[in-house]
Amino acid sequence: MRRQPWLLLLCSSTRAAAFHAAPLVDEVVATVGRVQRDLDLACNCTRLASPGGAVRVEVAALAREQSAVRRALSSRRHCVVRLDTAIDVEAISRSLPRLPPPAPVGLDRPDECVGEYRDDHSTFVELRFDESGTILPRAAADARIQNAADVLVAAARGVLACLGDYGVPVDYPRAERDEVSATVQRLCRYEPPAAQRRQVFGTHTDTTFLTLIPFAGEPGLELFDGTAWCCPEAAHDAAPGRDVLVMPGDLLHLYSAGRYPVAPHRVVLGGAAPRVSMPLLLRASRAAAFRGSSLSMVAVCAALRATSEEEARSKLLPRRD
Repeated sequence: MRRQPWLLLLCSSTRAAAFHAAPLVDEVVATVGRVQRDLDLACNCTRLASPGGAVRVEVAALAREQSAVRRALSSRRHCVVRLDTAIDVEAISRSLPRLPPPAPVGLDRPDECVGEYRDDHSTFVELRFDESGTILPRAAADARIQNAADVLVAAARGVLACLGDYGVPVDYPRAERDEVSATVQRLCRYEPPAAQRRQVFGTHTDTTFLTLIPFAGEPGLELFDGTAWCCPEAAHDAAPGRDVLVMPGDLLHLYSAGRYPVAPHRVVLGGAAPRVSMPLLLRASRAAAFRGSSLSMVAVCAALRATSEEEARSKLLPRRD
C-alpha cells in the first residue's frame, strides 16, 4: 500500500540534458523501488515490538549526540527529540476555527492545498507558510500554532545538522521564497473506532526529508523499523507534547542513498478517546534542482510518489514527440 489518494492531494527536453541526468533518474527510480519493497514488508508484518527502547535526545543536546541520532535513524528509522517545553496540541486544535475545504495554493499547483478535510472518522487541517513564513490560511494563523511550528522546525534543523552535509534543499517555512511553501504543518484528529483495535490511517511513507510528530496523548502512531512495528508513544516514560517522533521520509532516503531509510507508518487506535496530532512535513524547495542537475525537485517529488519504478521513470524522462 502506498499512500491514501486524498493525501496525495495532501526536466530538460533536450537529449543531451536527458543523457546527463540519466544516472540521477536511475537513482530516483531505484529509491522508489526500495521504498515500495519496504512498504510491502511493512504491510505483511504482524510483529509488534515493545514500545520502549527509542533513542531519546534532549533538543539542547543534539549537537553533542550526533552519533546517537545517526545510529538511531539509520538502524531503527526513528529517534525521539525531547523539547524544553511541551506543545499543547489539543489546545491548539481546539483553538482553530472551522476552515473551508482544501483549496489549491495556486493554479500551477492543483494538488497542493490548504484547508480542512473532514469525514465521519477523521479531520485533517492542511496548513502551509506564505513568503514571510506566516501560517496559511490566515484564519488559522494563531500565535500558538505559529510558535509550535517554529519549535518543530528548530528541532528538525538540529536533527539534520547531526546527519552531515547531504546538500538537502529543505523548504524551511521562514526561508526566502516567492511562493507558498511546499512544507506542510498538519493537524489530525482521529475519532476512536467502534472496534477494540483498528487501523484508522493506512501504511504509507512521506515525501519529506523529515517528518516530526509530537507525541499525542492517545498513543496510536506505529512505525515499521525494518523488522517489526513499534509505537514509541506507548512507552511508559513517554512525554506527550514534549517528545517528538522524528522519521526519515522518501527524500532523505534518496539523498542519503538509503543510509537513512524511510519509515513506513500508520495509525492504529483501540482506546475510547480521539487522537489529536500535529505532524510537520519538511519538504523540498520547489525552486531547487536535484543535485544541481536538469531535474527539478518538483519532478523528483512527483516521481517519488509513484507506486512502481516504471511509473517513476515515466515521470522523469522527457517526452519524445
